[in-house]
Amino acid sequence: MKDIFKDDVSLARIKAVLTSLAKAGEINLCVLDVLGNPIIYPTNDCALCKCVRESAHGRAQCIKYASHSVLEAMRERRTYFYVCPFGLVDFVTPIFFDGEFLGAVCGGQVRSAEAAARADFVYPFFGRSEYGMDEKKMRELFDAMPDRPAERFFESAKLVELFAGNLGNVTAVVEMSRKAEAENLAERERLHPAFSYIEKNFTKDIALGEMAELCHMSENYFSRLFGRVTGTTFPRYINGLRIARAKELLLSGTLKVNAIAYEVGYDDPAYFVRKFKQFTGMSPTEWQRFKREENAAPRAASGSESAATDENQIATEE
Repeated sequence: MKDIFKDDVSLARIKAVLTSLAKAGEINLCVLDVLGNPIIYPTNDCALCKCVRESAHGRAQCIKYASHSVLEAMRERRTYFYVCPFGLVDFVTPIFFDGEFLGAVCGGQVRSAEAAARADFVYPFFGRSEYGMDEKKMRELFDAMPDRPAERFFESAKLVELFAGNLGNVTAVVEMSRKAEAENLAERERLHPAFSYIEKNFTKDIALGEMAELCHMSENYFSRLFGRVTGTTFPRYINGLRIARAKELLLSGTLKVNAIAYEVGYDDPAYFVRKFKQFTGMSPTEWQRFKREENAAPRAASGSESAATDENQIATEE
């Protein structure tokens, strides 16, 4: 295979090509490695996908189905088209070199009824409110997207196939992977003082300015870097830690909701309830009841099976 890349190809150059392809085709693009981890993070994200990824579970669903489609593309050795659980059409183009699978270029985030009808697979819709996703907002964002012609979408995918074919350079992909990993580690290391402080003190009032000063950065730069590393905003990150701790306390059943609010750092229990519902789609009491019923169901089923087994044994002995 003739390689059009040179050994010194830069990650920045490949990112620039992807960005141009994404904008020209009005699609989203990213590059994943063999394990489904991002080498190049999504470029040209649509508003709906940004909304979905505000939820931790939404992000998990995106990764889950994209990784599954990467495996299908690898297995079939061709571009694999699918409709994501949120109604958008996506594709995965595998990258091979000398028969070895190196990763994939993923793209799409397009609304197209025509293209959806020709997809290889349609994942079931997933938007349960208990996972903190605003279904009404997602529907509004989906409806606001234009219904794109299928042919334009598939032509964009063909351009990506040509690009992916020229990415089959081991040196280039290894360099990309190493640089991406090094960049991420370096950025996270710069934020280490803040992460360390937040982990120990998230139940207290923590000002962004204090954390920026702790990391020797301006507030604006700290805020941008924090968002890039964590994938969320500084206040939402703090609230996420508090809500996670509140869930643990709710499951333990030893404290009332008001006490839990104070325990995790909220002075106003009503505000705590609003935040909890924002993250989970349910009030603390509703979530606690839901989890107890969820945990009780397997035990009840197990108890029924045990009872049935006992009855069978008694019948056999008689």
